[in-house]
Amino acid sequence: MISRHFPALDELDKKIRDHFRNRVVRKSYATSVPVLKKLPRYISEFIVNQHSDENGFLRKDVLEEIVNDLKKFFPEKKDKELYKSRALELGTVDLIGHFEVNTDLRQGSYKTYIKSIDEKASVNKDLILPTKYPDLLRGGLWGKATFEYLRRGDGGMMNMIDFESYQEQKPTLKRYIMKRNQFTTTEWLDMLIKTLGLEPASFTREKKLLYLTRLIPLVEPCTNTLEMGPPGTGKSHTYENLSFYSRSILGGDITMARFIYNQSTRHNGVIFNYDMICFDEINKPKSNLTTLIPKLQQIMASNRVERGELDAQTDVSLVFQGNIDFIKGPSGNPKPKYVDHFKDIPKGMKDPAFLDRIHGYIQGWDLPAVADNHLNHKLGLISNYFGEILHKLRGEDFTNFIDSTVSFFKLDPSGSKKAISLRDSISVKHLISGFLKLLHPHKKLTRDEWNEITTIAITLRQNVLDRIKRIDDNFNRKIDFSFISDELQGMDAAEQVSSPGMPKGGTSATSKVPLSTKASALPATESGSEPEDESEDGTLETMGIPLQLVLDADNYIAAKIPYWYLKILAEKGMLRKQKGGLKVAETFSSLNIPYAKTRRDRLSPSVHGESLDTHLEEALLEEIQKTVKDLKEKSSECIDLINDIQQMKFNIDSDSSSEEISWIQLIETEIKSLLSAISCKRYIDLKRESVEFEKIHETITMSMALTPNLLEFEKLDIVVDSQQVKSHLEDKIEAYQALESAASIKQKTLKSRIPLKESRDKKKEKVFFKGEPFKLFVFDVHNFHNSMRDKFGNDPNYMLKLENVLAKKIKDLVLPQGGNYLAFFFASKAPEYEKYPTFFPKGKNFRWFFEDMVKKKEDGKIKFSDVDALLSNKVSAFLALYKDQIEHLTFCSGDKDFHSIIEDAKAYDIPVTLCAVAREFLARDLHRIERDVILLFS
Repeated sequence: MISRHFPALDELDKKIRDHFRNRVVRKSYATSVPVLKKLPRYISEFIVNQHSDENGFLRKDVLEEIVNDLKKFFPEKKDKELYKSRALELGTVDLIGHFEVNTDLRQGSYKTYIKSIDEKASVNKDLILPTKYPDLLRGGLWGKATFEYLRRGDGGMMNMIDFESYQEQKPTLKRYIMKRNQFTTTEWLDMLIKTLGLEPASFTREKKLLYLTRLIPLVEPCTNTLEMGPPGTGKSHTYENLSFYSRSILGGDITMARFIYNQSTRHNGVIFNYDMICFDEINKPKSNLTTLIPKLQQIMASNRVERGELDAQTDVSLVFQGNIDFIKGPSGNPKPKYVDHFKDIPKGMKDPAFLDRIHGYIQGWDLPAVADNHLNHKLGLISNYFGEILHKLRGEDFTNFIDSTVSFFKLDPSGSKKAISLRDSISVKHLISGFLKLLHPHKKLTRDEWNEITTIAITLRQNVLDRIKRIDDNFNRKIDFSFISDELQGMDAAEQVSSPGMPKGGTSATSKVPLSTKASALPATESGSEPEDESEDGTLETMGIPLQLVLDADNYIAAKIPYWYLKILAEKGMLRKQKGGLKVAETFSSLNIPYAKTRRDRLSPSVHGESLDTHLEEALLEEIQKTVKDLKEKSSECIDLINDIQQMKFNIDSDSSSEEISWIQLIETEIKSLLSAISCKRYIDLKRESVEFEKIHETITMSMALTPNLLEFEKLDIVVDSQQVKSHLEDKIEAYQALESAASIKQKTLKSRIPLKESRDKKKEKVFFKGEPFKLFVFDVHNFHNSMRDKFGNDPNYMLKLENVLAKKIKDLVLPQGGNYLAFFFASKAPEYEKYPTFFPKGKNFRWFFEDMVKKKEDGKIKFSDVDALLSNKVSAFLALYKDQIEHLTFCSGDKDFHSIIEDAKAYDIPVTLCAVAREFLARDLHRIERDVILLFS
C-alpha cells in the first residue's frame, strides 16, 4: 500500500511544497484511511497536515495516534449515551465535530449545540474573543472541544471550556496571488487539479478546464450553473469536500423555512450561511424542490429574496446537477440516451425564463468516470486552505479588466453582428471572471489564454441557449466575441497583458496622458459645451436625461418620463390625462420616487403612430439597472479617492518643505479642475449624487416586479428613449473612470513623495528599519522563567544556566543569518526578568521593547495585567500591521493559549520557530500547529 499510495514527488510537487510550505498535504491519506473518510476532506487533510513531514508523510505511530484520537473523540450516533455517561461520571469529555456558537441576549450567555450527542451546551466567552475563535460565531468551526458537566440544583448542563480549531484561519490572499507569478499557467492549472484530488497527467487540458468550471460558483458571487452527466464523475464529491462554504442538498429536500427564513424563530436560512448551494440529483426531485423553484428564480433574477417580513440581498451561487441515462457512442464514450436531457427534472426548471438565468451548462458526459488511476497520490494544497482562498477571491472584481479587453455580440442567421442581451453578457462575464480568479488571479495572461477562457465561457453559455431553443424557437441566439484593446490587438500570443490599458512593461498608459487631456476627453453636448448634470432649477439630469420625476408646481409632468417611473405610476393608478397634460397624484411621494419641482411648463404629450415596445423596454431596463448600480459604485470610489488625497495632505507634518506643500497644492488644483470638468456648470456633490443613484437603482428594482397595463399611455410621446438613457449613463461612467484614473495616479504619486517619518506620538505605530525586512522575537518571559524554575528548582544557579544556553542558541542558531531583529519581552520589570534583552547583541540592526505587566491603580495598589491577553492582542496586531516586513517569527513560550498567534503568522505566510525550555513545557496544541521547535534542554 505504501508504494502504491505514496509515490515519489515529481518536480511540480517539489515546487508546490517549496512555495506553499505547510499548506500542502498528501491527498492519499484522506481517501485511504477509513476513519478519515468520515470527515469532510477539508477537515481530514488539515489534521493530516498538522502531523506530517515536509513531504507529506506520516510516521506509522503518528497515523495510529490520529486514528485513535478520531475513534475516541468523534463518536457515532449510536454511542451518544456512552459519551453523555462519561461527561456525567468523569466531569469532562472531549468531542470532535462542528460547533456553532449563538448569542443568547436574554440570558446574557453563549450557547452551542453538540450534534454528536444531541445536547445543548453553554460556552465560555473567552473562547470567542478576537484573539481566540471569533469564527465560532460566524457559522461555526470544526475542531476538538472540551466540555465539562456542571451540576445546577437538581439538574445539570454541559459547558464548553476549551477548543482546538481544525480549520485554516485568515490566509492572506495577496501572498497567494504573488505566488501565482512563480508558476506557468500549465503548472498552476495542474496544481489546482492536484488540489481537487485528481492526477493531472490523466486528463487533457480541455478536461482539466472543465473540472475547474465546477469551482466557478465558489469563487464568483451570484453565478448559477447546471450539470447533467453520468454518475461517478465526481460532481457531488467536489462540493461536499472542498470547501466549508458550500452546501449540498440532495434532491432539493429542504423546507422554505430552513432554506430562506424561519418566520417563527426569525432565524435566517442556509442561503445566508454559504457561498454556494448545490441542489444534487435534481433528476430525483423531492416535493420541497417544486415549492422552492419560484424563490430560486427570484434569487437568480435579482440576487434578492423575500419571505414574510424578510427582504434581503444575497450573493449566493446556485448549482443544479443530476444524473441522466447514457449509452455508449461509436467511439466508446458515453452520450445521452435521450435528446431531452431535462426530461426527469421538475417542470418549473424547464421553463425558458428559469433556464435563461443559468449562466453555464456543463455537459457532464465530456468528463470520464473517476477511476483509481485518476486520483492524485502526491501533493496538493490543503482543501481547507484552498477553500478559504476561493472564499476571499469572491470579493475581487474583474469586471473592468474583462470590459477593457473583450466585447461580445450575437450573430443573426445571416451572420450579421447584433448587440448581445444583458443576460448573455452577465453570464459570459461571470464565467470568464471565475476562470480569471482561478487561473490568472494576478491578471497576467497572453492573448491565447484570453481566447481559451473566453471560448470556454461562451460555450458553456451557448449550451444553455441551445437547450432553451429546443423548448422555445425564439431563443435563437449565437454568441461570439472580439478583442477591443489596442495593445491586445497588436500583440503576439506571447505578449503579456498585465491590466486594462497597460502597455508592455507594466507602465500605466493612462499615466502618460496629461490631466488636462483626460478632462477634455469627457463627453460634451452637441453644441460643444460641457455635459450638464444638474439644471438651473435643481432637477437631477445626466447630460440632458432626467433621472428624477420632473413636475411643475401643480404636479403635472414637465419632462419626459423614464419607462420605470411610468410602470410604477401606472400600476398604482397615480397618472391621469388632464387639461392637456399628465398629472401625478399627490400621494406619489409615499412611493419614495426621486422627484423635483421645476419652473418649466408642463409637458403636452403628442399622439404618434408607433406603440411602445414594452419587450424592448424591459430588456433595456435590466441593462439600465446594472449601469446605475455601476455608477453608484464608481461615485463611491471617487469619493474615497478624493477623501484619501485630502487626508494625506492633512496628515503631513508641519515641518514639511515648502516645495512639498506647493506640490501637494498643485495636485489638489488639478483634481478640482477635473471635477469641475465633469460637473459642468456647477459641481454636484459626489455624496449626494451617490445617494441619488442608490434611490434610482431601488426604484428600477421595484418596477421590474410590476406588470401594469400601459395601453392608455403607449401612444403618448412621454417616455424617454431608453436606449438614449442607457447610452448617456454609459458616457457618465466613462467620465467617472477618467476622474478615477487621474485621481489614482495623483494619489500614488503623492504617497511616493511624502517622506516616511516616525511619529512623535507614542500611540502611533512606528516604521521599523525603514520598511526593510526584519526577524521578530516574542518572549513570554513569565512562562520561560516559571519553566526554568520548575525544571531546575533545586539549583540556585538556574538563571545562569538559562542565560548561557539561551544566549548561545540565539547567537549560534539564529543571528548568524544576519539582517534586522526586533524583540518583544512581556514580563514585570524586575532584575531577573530584565536580563533577557542582554541575551541579544546590541547594534543598529537590533531593537527591543519591554512590556511591563505591572499596572498601578489610582488608589496606589498594584495590579498585574493579564499577560496572555496583552501578549496575544499586541502581537496579533503587530503581525497584521507588519506582515509584509516580518520574514521570520521566533516565539518563545510553551503556553497553548498563544496558538492564535502562530495561526496568524502562518496565515500571513511568516515562517515560525517555537522555542521552549523543554519538551514537557511545550503544549501539544502548539506543537501540532508548528513543528519547527528549539528545545533548550532535552
